[in-house]
Amino acid sequence: MKVIFDTISEITLGDEKSHGNLTMIPILSESDFEPDYLTLDEALNQKVAKITEVSASGSVPELRFQNLGNTPILLLDGEELVGAKQNRILNLTILVPEKTTLIIPVSCVEAGRWSYGSDRSESESFDSSDRTFFAQGRAMKMKQVSLSLKERGSYQSDQSAIWEKIDTVAKSLDADSPTSEVGYVYEKHFEKLQEYIDVFPIGKNQIGALFGISGGVVGFDLVDSHLTFQKLMKKLVKSFALDAIRDTGEQDNVSLKEDAAKFLYLVKKAKAEKYPAIGRGDTIRLGGDEINGGALVVDDRIIHLSAFPCLNNEKNNEPAD
Repeated sequence: MKVIFDTISEITLGDEKSHGNLTMIPILSESDFEPDYLTLDEALNQKVAKITEVSASGSVPELRFQNLGNTPILLLDGEELVGAKQNRILNLTILVPEKTTLIIPVSCVEAGRWSYGSDRSESESFDSSDRTFFAQGRAMKMKQVSLSLKERGSYQSDQSAIWEKIDTVAKSLDADSPTSEVGYVYEKHFEKLQEYIDVFPIGKNQIGALFGISGGVVGFDLVDSHLTFQKLMKKLVKSFALDAIRDTGEQDNVSLKEDAAKFLYLVKKAKAEKYPAIGRGDTIRLGGDEINGGALVVDDRIIHLSAFPCLNNEKNNEPAD
């Protein structure tokens, strides 16, 4: 698709930096675009967004999102929403128009709770968190949503597979919780994750980042503005860092630059299918034997693009032990 080809062609890769077995390569752009939307965190802080269950009884794969303000709000694929009856993650990137209420597709990341428990805020609305879903889970969910769009025209994930993935990750990191909450995994490994955030500061003109674990590319995210990426980078670093903590491989000190360039080339050439977005723009799904990705395009501009390699041993992108 031309907009993806053009966007990838216009970016450059910065100097790679590693911490342990995780490598980050900055994705750079000379564009000085100033975002005409708010991030989710900004909107909630300004009290112009409200997220609730769709009804008193609720629905696991859906939430109600209200934009109460005069500026569009960007919701990022994989961002976690905490509170109400159970914590959820966003199934895709959405740009919510001003003064608009939408029903948004989500996945549950807390299998053992369906109540406004007394140990939590009594508010019936959701708040944002400081994380996105871990990268392997995002890749798996992205592929599931693409298949759902193609076969049923819906934005649904495979909820059972997501719960199974969370359970596997929690057990591997000795972070089981009473409600099978993925957030507890992040909380238990807070200090390790913070090390990655400290090592990978945002650079000049950076609009995205490509990550590798133990010498192999594991995925990337880019957005349309340096200012936007600055606000989202810590969440995205955590997404990849959690996978790095799980991985038992060692950094082989081989540059990732060549493989990164090859992967971006595959993204440029990938088969793309376009669907009407929830909210503004179009949802683009990228597929094939080698990559799995998704993007939100509004007015011929990529707002968010993310892609992951397809693994030879993947069932749900689970690494071999």
